[in-house]
Amino acid sequence: MDKWENEVRDLEARFLLELSKASKDGSNKRKKGTKKPWWEDNTHLDRAESHIKRGKEGTGIDPDSGAHHFAHAGWRLLAEAAKRSGNIPPTPSDMTGNGYDL
Repeated sequence: MDKWENEVRDLEARFLLELSKASKDGSNKRKKGTKKPWWEDNTHLDRAESHIKRGKEGTGIDPDSGAHHFAHAGWRLLAEAAKRSGNIPPTPSDMTGNGYDL
């Protein structure tokens, strides 16, 4: 494996760690019924902008998740990209048995 392949693996591991903080936070809120399933949520772009603004203002870490606001913005943008590319569960029943509690 060359150094560039190592770089890709290193970046993916680091990025996934940051995204997982935002994912867990959102999942906990969905369990409580305070958020829609990500594929039904139409606020991703607005919320991404809000997280970017807070990150730029120096707020830094989101108090609910412990993740940087930029990680939340990235998560929201990836969720919107997945929705727009059709990479969503076909039906809620497809999530049964896959760790989702719908």
